Amino acid sequence: MNKYIKKFISVTAAAVMLVSSTALQAFADAAKGDEYDLGGLDLSKATVKPTISITQETIAEGEYKAHPIRTIDVTISGATGKYDNAGFSVKVDDRLKLVKDDEGYIAEAGPALKRSMFECIPEGDNGFRVIIASAGAKNGDGVMFSFQVELPEGIKYEKFPIEIYYNKETDLFTNEAMDEEGKLMEAWTFTQGIEHGYIEVYGDLSHDRIPKGDVNYDRKVDSVDASMILALYAKISTGKTEPTEKQLTEYDYNEDGAIDSADASKVLAYYAANSTSTK
Repeated sequence: MNKYIKKFISVTAAAVMLVSSTALQAFADAAKGDEYDLGGLDLSKATVKPTISITQETIAEGEYKAHPIRTIDVTISGATGKYDNAGFSVKVDDRLKLVKDDEGYIAEAGPALKRSMFECIPEGDNGFRVIIASAGAKNGDGVMFSFQVELPEGIKYEKFPIEIYYNKETDLFTNEAMDEEGKLMEAWTFTQGIEHGYIEVYGDLSHDRIPKGDVNYDRKVDSVDASMILALYAKISTGKTEPTEKQLTEYDYNEDGAIDSADASKVLAYYAANSTSTK
């Protein structure tokens, strides 16, 4: 086996075994778009560390054909009573169609923003900007807003990214006072607190066999699958989600009734054993 693959496997396997209550945040990312200028801010001093997440959905071909219009939620955690004013953009894959409601609106505010002003402004054919304003830290955790997209026809296996974008000239995520705590919260959110979303469609498994351990349906078992298992385990272990019956079937590689680091380790071991040796 290539020595670089060996090194990667050993490092990743070690990371798998070190999953803890802080592991979930490691799978969040920065917003797309402009790079956030920290301006000397020390993120280790942030006391409020939100995570904004977009729906990540994997569906079968039959489900996609029956229900091509999908509802996407943008949720927040770790920020109840801490944020007042926010602005950022959401962009969907250009193959997706944003669906307007009967009144012509793209997005609708959710329970987390029930006491806030919420506005959605279209940005081209595949995106929109949201503006959130309140006073007195009335916003909470949960669904911030929801919108719908329509999948195109003729899909067999496709993945459609749905991502949050940051514009350094206009965007923010802070408290009413816009004080040091608010600045650190904003910096954390746009640099480390975004979980981008996607819709993934896979083929009819009765005719198209997916290898055991191939949780992203790309017809191979590799470190990407191990990382996805680890990411789901982190969410489960921190109480952010509960595994679905489908996930228990697909992610529980060693079939012990649980999704955990052992499954990711087994997938990595399989990947290592089946990687082609190169010089």
